[in-house]
Amino acid sequence: MPQENLRAFIFTSPFEHHIVAGFLTSQDVTIYEGTVYETSQFTGNNLVWDVGLAQIEADDITSTVVQAKRAIAYFKPHVIFLIGVAIGIQDVLPGDVVVATEIYGYRHEKSGEVYNLPFEMLGFGSYGLQQCARTEAQQKNWLDRLPKFPSPTPEVHLAPVVFEERDATSVKRSQSNYQDAQAVDPESYGFYEIARELQRPVAGIVIRGISELIDDDRRRETDRIARETAAQHASAFAFQLLANFVPDSILTDAQDDPEQSFQEDNEPISILRKPRRAQCFTESAIHLDLMLIPAGTFMMGSPPEELWHYDNEGPQHEVTVPTFLMGRYPVTQAQWRAIADRTDLKVNLDLDPDPSRFKGDDRPVDWESWYEAVEFCDRLSRLTGHTYRLPTEAEWEYACRAHTKTPFHFGESITTDLANYSGEEDEFGIPGSYGKGPQGNYREATTSVIHFHSLANSFGLCDMHGNVWEWCLDHWHDDYEGAPTDGRAWLTKNTDAGRLARGGSYNQHPGRCRSASRRTALPSNRIDHIGFRVVCEARGL
Repeated sequence: MPQENLRAFIFTSPFEHHIVAGFLTSQDVTIYEGTVYETSQFTGNNLVWDVGLAQIEADDITSTVVQAKRAIAYFKPHVIFLIGVAIGIQDVLPGDVVVATEIYGYRHEKSGEVYNLPFEMLGFGSYGLQQCARTEAQQKNWLDRLPKFPSPTPEVHLAPVVFEERDATSVKRSQSNYQDAQAVDPESYGFYEIARELQRPVAGIVIRGISELIDDDRRRETDRIARETAAQHASAFAFQLLANFVPDSILTDAQDDPEQSFQEDNEPISILRKPRRAQCFTESAIHLDLMLIPAGTFMMGSPPEELWHYDNEGPQHEVTVPTFLMGRYPVTQAQWRAIADRTDLKVNLDLDPDPSRFKGDDRPVDWESWYEAVEFCDRLSRLTGHTYRLPTEAEWEYACRAHTKTPFHFGESITTDLANYSGEEDEFGIPGSYGKGPQGNYREATTSVIHFHSLANSFGLCDMHGNVWEWCLDHWHDDYEGAPTDGRAWLTKNTDAGRLARGGSYNQHPGRCRSASRRTALPSNRIDHIGFRVVCEARGL
């Protein structure tokens, strides 16, 4: 499998196999040591996964474990999913999904005519996977992966699962012996052995759709339909989880993962591309992706020796920022329109639903004033019940840098393959290159916020350099003398004073797109190269 992509392996039983495979496209067949695997790719939110898929006979425990070991040896997966159906024990309904936080199981040992049942509890499912699953369960975006919206709406539960053989007596015994379990898996006892073998080397998680309830004796003719529905729900949730999960094993510091870009004279410059570290939440009201930005301390501003340093970027000072959520992208025109059209949410101002010069649903909104950006945040807060606002200047720079100290979160330089800015020399002789970096092209317009979606910083944020300047809460100050050190906005008594904008834009040279670069504009100004992104309180996370 290609090593540059993330890798996942999925085990299913023969019954669920075609349903899981239906979420993948362009499947190929791979044979390794006599075992046949289907391989495909799956693209989620900025992530591309190479996926291996195999069906196993649940009753053949030895074969199950051998296949699992072969899959790991060949695919070297970052994660293993075990997808299938189960019987609900308590607090679940048919069609619900249970994600196993723990696996309960036992092995039968016969002594004379008496069965001894030494109970065993085995944890399975990495902490990161479970936390991502918990978030996706709350957000409910996995339902969009289903061919039609189910009614009633199924729920996702994170709870223990019992793995046992399909035997009425043992199933009933599970109900009494495992008081906190919510599902019993009647067909895949062998998966328990996979968990025993694989809980350390590979992150894994068990996802089960509930096909029936333990006390439901009416099932017969509807069995297959119920099982297919349960398998489809489990698969939809699994692929939603895969779309947003970044394994800890690939999260390396920027200094460990440099990529070399070259000038015409072949002198290398360091360009750093890093995997996303942050957890993603979605505000479903306007399909707004929010990245969890963890609390931390950083040096704000730029040192005097940094190329294109301005005095207003100093003195550098240490700032501690609390946890917050920040938009993955600048607010798009589609998101803006969804709020601007809601006149019933008006707080202070009317909003033009289509103010932007450069049209496109996925392009950042432009030509909105600071006051109007604040109105957008206030309306979104009223709609969702969450507190939205513009970022403070300190939050913005901390989020942009994402633990880096270089002029760009990419490293010491930047290219127009990484961001949207003017890569050509302008009429004043200012070059379109930065430092030892190359010149580039000038697009003369904004680009879609997902144009550079694979180049997010390690917090998962895109378009932090170029495209549009982004409004911040703070009033303008000529330097950082006396600036707050706790991440809050630096405000004056003059509410109409100039406000901050950060990040550079499509028509600026790269020096203006540095992490430390800042500018001011009157809050009433409407400019085609200023947009904004939102911050939300971290909701107790």
